[in-house]
Amino acid sequence: MIHNTTYKIFFVVSLLLFFCMFVYSGINKIVRFDKKSSMLNKKLSGLKKRSSISDIGISLVVVLEIFVSLFIVSYLIYRSFISESEKQKMRHKFILISILAMIGVYSLFMVVVTLLYHMPSKKAMIPFLSNMTTLGGFLFLGLIVYRDFES
Repeated sequence: MIHNTTYKIFFVVSLLLFFCMFVYSGINKIVRFDKKSSMLNKKLSGLKKRSSISDIGISLVVVLEIFVSLFIVSYLIYRSFISESEKQKMRHKFILISILAMIGVYSLFMVVVTLLYHMPSKKAMIPFLSNMTTLGGFLFLGLIVYRDFES
């Protein structure tokens, strides 16, 4: 059986490793905003006002990748280190539903990104599989939060 402290350390490390790519990607989108928006703009060919849609889309993705990631990680790390009595006080349905909603938005984001940029092909299966693995990670994280919600 894994000691509780060891479990908590592995949990924190796994969360940080899982979300570090998203925070880095969000920062990268800020630094290269015009290029990222232009790439999305090309993917949205056929839409009216696609330049505005691209700018808004990239801005929302930056918020998701940086701030939502940091919020989810902070919340889950905090929850893993407080006592059971403190957890009982924190079991506000609003907070847990918000976290589940954020994980759901991230899952939807992974599906959209995969459809726009990483459709499977003989030459590029790894990016598709990587996104499917990440989607699985979000679904698993959602199960962990949901279990917390139920108990």
